[in-house]
Amino acid sequence: MAVAGILAVRPIVANDGDVAAVLRVGRYSASRAVVEQDLPDPPMTDDYGHDGQQFYALARAFPDLADAEDDVDKLRYRSRRIVLPVLAAPFPDGAPRAWAMVGWNVVAIGAAAVAMGALARRCGVTPWVGLAVAVSPGLVDSAQGALADAPAVALALWGVVLCRTRPWAAGVLLALGGLARETTLTAAAGAALGARAWRSAAVAVGAVVAWTAVITAWLPPSDKTNTNNLVVDLLDQVSVPFTGWAAVGWTSGEAMVGALLLVCSLGAAWELRHRLPELAWWLVLDAALLVVADQGVASRAANLARVAPLALPAAVLALGVARRRQRDGTTTTDQVQDSRQQAGDRSGPATT
Repeated sequence: MAVAGILAVRPIVANDGDVAAVLRVGRYSASRAVVEQDLPDPPMTDDYGHDGQQFYALARAFPDLADAEDDVDKLRYRSRRIVLPVLAAPFPDGAPRAWAMVGWNVVAIGAAAVAMGALARRCGVTPWVGLAVAVSPGLVDSAQGALADAPAVALALWGVVLCRTRPWAAGVLLALGGLARETTLTAAAGAALGARAWRSAAVAVGAVVAWTAVITAWLPPSDKTNTNNLVVDLLDQVSVPFTGWAAVGWTSGEAMVGALLLVCSLGAAWELRHRLPELAWWLVLDAALLVVADQGVASRAANLARVAPLALPAAVLALGVARRRQRDGTTTTDQVQDSRQQAGDRSGPATT
């Protein structure tokens, strides 16, 4: 949490202590007016901004999400990621709520680190490898932009930790992860495929589907988007494999980052496939999302990192597991040779 907190406040420090910087308010955003009402003269981007401002508007309106209709570009779509707005809603308008959104991200990164440490201990590796979570690019971006990725990953990761022993509790955690960010349902699929935690996955998927049905019936359609179909909105972010990468250029920094994330995810999945198959499947599914990311996602390296937030921490864990396996294998070989030598010494020259 200390490491994540230092990284999280970087944009705030760069803007003379203005916490509104983390909301990434866009000059042309629907959320600009409501943020400016609570946080006068916030730093702005020269586009539509990012999701943090949308979550702020939802938290301000909660529990009557319909009140945010004029302040959010896609009300139904944004309301599907409801966990962070709910967590931020009890805090006062303005700076306290913006700070709370950053704080929840930092707490979530700490919780995710502990969960990764628990999985490492299960593999016989030092739990300190969980510290790699604090420097995961996708989670750092979440904390610096008041996004929902870090809470989603923390909840889903704890669901993976518990899916073998407490399937119902794991189902609730995986469901909350999906309600924080729907792409985190790859964790639920990983638990089902890797640990046969079908009940946990069913609870998670069922909760997300039920909430989607509720907000579709409850909230008015938005006139700020071409579609109000939640499935279409989600599918708009995917394309033919590697098309998004090609559009931004194979030699671009974004494509290089994507390739690194892909190698880390698949390499870690291969190493962890026997000890942690549920995590391995999660990594494989995230890698698949990387491959089909559209140009809008692939045009920003941090967006790709958010698609595969566990690529770096899982790679560190996989390296620890590989070293442990190599050390155990060497130790076993040495023990066999020693025992044979001792047997030879006891038997005398005649045994030769």
